[in-house]
Amino acid sequence: MIQAVETQRKLAHTRFKPAHLLVASFVFIILIGTVLLYSPRATPREAPASFVDSVFTATSATCVTGLIVRDTGKDFTPFGQLVILVLIQIGGLGLMTFASFFAMILGVGMGFKDRMVMQDVLNEQTLGRVAGLIVYILVLTFVVEAVGAALLYPVWKGDLSTGGRIHTSIFHSISCFCNAGFCLYRSSFQHYQTSTYLNVVACLLIVLGGLGFAVHRNLLQVLRSAWRKLPLPFSRRRLLEPTQRPRLSLHSKIVLWVTVVLIVGGAGVVWLLERDGVMRGMSAGDKVLASTFQSVTARTAGFNTIDTSKLSNASLVFVSFLMFIGASPGSTGGGIKTVTFAMLLIAIVTAMRHRPNFEAFHRTVPKTLINRAVVVATLAGGMIVTATILLCFFEHDTMIGGAPVQLRQAFFEVFSAFGTVGLSTGITPMLTSAGKIVIIITMLVGRIGPLTLVVALAQRLGRSAYDYPEESIMIG
Repeated sequence: MIQAVETQRKLAHTRFKPAHLLVASFVFIILIGTVLLYSPRATPREAPASFVDSVFTATSATCVTGLIVRDTGKDFTPFGQLVILVLIQIGGLGLMTFASFFAMILGVGMGFKDRMVMQDVLNEQTLGRVAGLIVYILVLTFVVEAVGAALLYPVWKGDLSTGGRIHTSIFHSISCFCNAGFCLYRSSFQHYQTSTYLNVVACLLIVLGGLGFAVHRNLLQVLRSAWRKLPLPFSRRRLLEPTQRPRLSLHSKIVLWVTVVLIVGGAGVVWLLERDGVMRGMSAGDKVLASTFQSVTARTAGFNTIDTSKLSNASLVFVSFLMFIGASPGSTGGGIKTVTFAMLLIAIVTAMRHRPNFEAFHRTVPKTLINRAVVVATLAGGMIVTATILLCFFEHDTMIGGAPVQLRQAFFEVFSAFGTVGLSTGITPMLTSAGKIVIIITMLVGRIGPLTLVVALAQRLGRSAYDYPEESIMIG
């Protein structure tokens, strides 16, 4: 980590843009993870991992995806599982965040250039708050994961020792909060399908990890203000001027509303499509529980309590839609993000109502954000189509269960990789090396973000000193 701190500081003082540094940091983590997972200590002696499988697993863990080509619980030693867990933690929060945090702890500090780089990476508007935000992110993460591990400890079945239960609890708590989807059980959480306790705890961790740290901080400010106004003897009441009272930002309102609508609406659609399908024979309460869990986990977590390979075509399409949207900006999840989805809806509503401005919650949304949302969604769609074509091309001779890889399977797998979800129809371990490389690239692009990758690769052009004449064209 000390070496990472020094490397991060050297990179921050180069002419590289923040987008370059972000891409480079993920590639760096993946390379280190690949070396460690390819080492003999990471896998059982009788079942060593191939180099491609090591790269795939390192990428999946770093990009907090959860797609696997080897059984995490059986095909990796405790050392290998530890490597995967560390990759999930660093990949979920970002190497640059960790490096900056340890730089402050070690007394190295953050220079002006360091703060400017992290300001762009964390999307923080005020330069002076960058260091505090980094500390806040790390502390909140470790506290939530520790509480999550404690809550999960009583859940596990089997003949696990105390150490084994602690290890299992910590692993799944981090995996849930980071929306990674890695599980020590081959069938994920299917054995805990009827455990309301596990389902609720896992969903809470997943949702908290997917909201984004900006929303967390805003919510805490609002709740702290409300607490101080309560007429309690042990609460510190302080009257604030109306302009000083913390309020939910537009960003937080959009994130919370879209999250609630997608969870509730998604659960309803999954229940409707699968109540007589894969959930046939389950009680009414268990169907609601499984539908809700599937709705939550589909937006970048990747755990499952029902067999994904047995979902109907309609369900696979709908779950792919949820995976495409993903989590929220500044979170540990992937996808195009909830706010991007909301911006697209706002653009549609504005066009239908013939309004001059884009509006949400009595606020005007800048047109640049709408343009950015359109670009992100378009690039994401193009990436998914391209990856699906390549996967079908490379896997046209691959036989799975006596049948060739179907388009719906390839399509779903690519959506899962791009959304950094980890849900699978079961074809990933059987893919050829070329197919696995396609999924590896898709996972990396999905975690970094297509727009960030384009910005990193494209050459910035200066603003022209002239404008061309405007001319109308036909649309639709």
